[in-house]
Amino acid sequence: MDSSGIALRNLRAVVIIIVLAFHSILPYLASPSASLARAAGCLCLLAIRLRFTHERCRALDSLSANAYRIDLIHCVFAVWLQYALLDVALSAIGKAAMVFGGTMIMSWAVAARAMPLVSLLDAGSGKRAAPEQDEIGVR
Repeated sequence: MDSSGIALRNLRAVVIIIVLAFHSILPYLASPSASLARAAGCLCLLAIRLRFTHERCRALDSLSANAYRIDLIHCVFAVWLQYALLDVALSAIGKAAMVFGGTMIMSWAVAARAMPLVSLLDAGSGKRAAPEQDEIGVR
């Protein structure tokens, strides 16, 4: 299957999860057990998707490889975008979607471009390989 078909199936799965999660959640907000059941259902759908899908997606592989760097730098973009949208006349949901999307795209782009720099820093960190047998006293 080509990458566009995989991306379309992933998008479809995410849309189904969002629709199932938010379809009738408002009446049950007061009940923690219903919220936990819905969260478990979403995780179950994700687990089933992971179990029965064997295709790889380059975009998700890149996201996985850069997740730690994205986590380190996303706060800068999130705060900056929230501040930039203070005077914009949008609903909170619209602003949240813009901040989430912008933060994700910008932090992912910076993290992917920082990969060569990080590998240089790791090379000069002074980590040593496993000691030779002579160094640990076994001859």
